[in-house]
Amino acid sequence: MTTGAHPPPVPTRGHPADPPSEHALCTLASTPEAPTVMRRFAGAMARRWGLAGHTCESLALVVTELVTNAVRHSGSPVVTLRLSSGEGTLRAEVHDIGRWRHAPVPAQGPGDGYPRCGRGLALVRAHTTRTVARLTTTGTTMLAEFATPPDDAHAPPPPRTGLVTTPRRPHDPLV
Repeated sequence: MTTGAHPPPVPTRGHPADPPSEHALCTLASTPEAPTVMRRFAGAMARRWGLAGHTCESLALVVTELVTNAVRHSGSPVVTLRLSSGEGTLRAEVHDIGRWRHAPVPAQGPGDGYPRCGRGLALVRAHTTRTVARLTTTGTTMLAEFATPPDDAHAPPPPRTGLVTTPRRPHDPLV
């Protein structure tokens, strides 16, 4: 990332008449660095709001996928991330002002048999309780919602049906 390419995102608060909740907004140029900057921003806000580690990790993954899609496929000059948390729900909205365009698909690695792209929205759906795409003539908004129970800071991660993960040891090769 180029130093000074993006000013640090500044969280904004909701309107004083809104119900009690937390709000944050970040708009950046649609550059290859935007997903990383917005992932860090989202993680910092989730930690500031006291959300559980597994929620912060899911949010970071979802924001990365949605912002990457906006940067790669929309042609929009900017991408906006809006976060809100309250009443048991964390919402992440990624908005662009472009039109869908196909990006070139990277070639598969030799012998791995797995595509390097095309699984992002499936990952988003696996980590959220609700995912909605709103396509309009003025751009696209992707909404991702996560359940956050009141005792989220002490709750274990929810079970993931059909998804098995094992921790990777430092000497294990990346798969």
